[in-house]
Formats: sequence, C-alpha cells, structure tokens
Amino acid sequence: ASRGEVKVNPDRATIQISVQTRSATAAAAATPATNSQGDQPASPTTYPADYRIDAPIAREDVSTSLALTGVPHYRAKDDKLLFDVAVTNHGKVPLVSAGKAPVRVGVTLAGPEGVDKSPGTRKFARAMLPLIAPGATAQVVVTVPVEPLLGLGVRAELVQEGVAWWSRGFRQPVLDLGVFQRCSGAPDTLCDATGAPVGRL
Repeated sequence: ASRGEVKVNPDRATIQISVQTRSATAAAAATPATNSQGDQPASPTTYPADYRIDAPIAREDVSTSLALTGVPHYRAKDDKLLFDVAVTNHGKVPLVSAGKAPVRVGVTLAGPEGVDKSPGTRKFARAMLPLIAPGATAQVVVTVPVEPLLGLGVRAELVQEGVAWWSRGFRQPVLDLGVFQRCSGAPDTLCDATGAPVGRL
C-alpha cells in the first residue's frame, strides 16, 4: 500500500488531502480480466507511477462512484470542515490528477439556483486524486474552510479539467454533504442543516 499527502492552494480555499490506495499493479490485478476467448484470465495491466492523462477520456470509458466514508468532522482551532470521500473507478482507464487533462474531485457550493449561479460556485476547491486503476478505490480526506460554505450546499463530484464536469456530460454521481451553519450563531461551532452539531476533532 502507498500513502501520500498533497497540499493544494486554490483561489478560495486551502485543502489538505491525504490518500490511501493500493498500488496500481495490485489494484489492476484485483479484478481478473479475460482474454478474447473469455475462458482464460488475462495478464493484469500495470501502470507507471508517473502515469498522466493528457487527452479527454471517452464517455464510454468512464464509470465512477463516490461515497462518504464515516461522517464529516469540524476542527475548531482553524475553523475547517473535514470529510472522507471514497472514489471508486469502475471504468476502463486509470484516473489520476496528473497531466494536461487531469481528473480531480471538485468541491462545489450550491445556492438556491445551483452551483452555476451566485452565491453558488464551482470554483470553491479541488481535491487531487492519486492513481486509481480500473477496479480500485482511493480514500481522499478533504479539508475546507467553513466560513465560505455556510448556508450553501456542499457537494463533491469528479471533473476532468478543461473537458467536462462528469455529473453533467457523463452522468456520473454527485456526493451531496448538505448545508452547514453555525450552531445558534455561535463562533467556532458547526451544525448540520437540522441543527445537530458536527462532531469535533
């Protein structure tokens, strides 16, 4: 297994992301393939550690799922929301946040008219993916500042930069975390839309 930590500084947020994933070789071998006759396992596909995506991925090669692992947490000392996303690649090609057309997790904020009209935005934050071979899953821990997201719907979805948001063009899933607010307006607190406090770290 491999472990890594990436720090990203987008225009409106600072994200700290740690990932846990199997090696590309082990992940690719996890789901046996068959040869053209369909009766013998094919050799597992391996991918180099510096694998890049430099061109648009065909829609028919894309199939993914996103799942919230555990529950979101609030870190009061620096006023941050943390949540874990499991990204599973059910498609035909590897996914990675490297190259001229990388795939990333886009963290968006939804207002009354969605993410494309103010106060909603698609430019809130990005989270980088490690190399995820077909059939593999990576756990991504995302940390975002709380103040900009208060009262807006927090969502995560995959985007291939310069190509498409996959929830729209490719009909891939969106992970909806809901709306967060201060608990009774008190500073250094965070509650969900029902008024229940978010667990603290």
